[in-house]
Amino acid sequence: MARLRLIVAATGAGLRIAEIGSLIRALDCGDRGAVALARRTLAAVIDERQAALMSLAGVLSSTCGQVAAKAAL
Repeated sequence: MARLRLIVAATGAGLRIAEIGSLIRALDCGDRGAVALARRTLAAVIDERQAALMSLAGVLSSTCGQVAAKAAL
């Protein structure tokens, strides 16, 4: 059940099955080293996505602010 929750949460957050596959396989095998590596790799992917989303949020805010400023003129 825990793996299913992991898969649902990961795909709900926009990760692809291919991106979490190595973690799932490592968990299935019980290989602690592989789990640790897959977890670090996945954490790096999540960090990259968070940075990209923050950048997008800034661009979105700036773009919408420019439109609002032009509309006020």
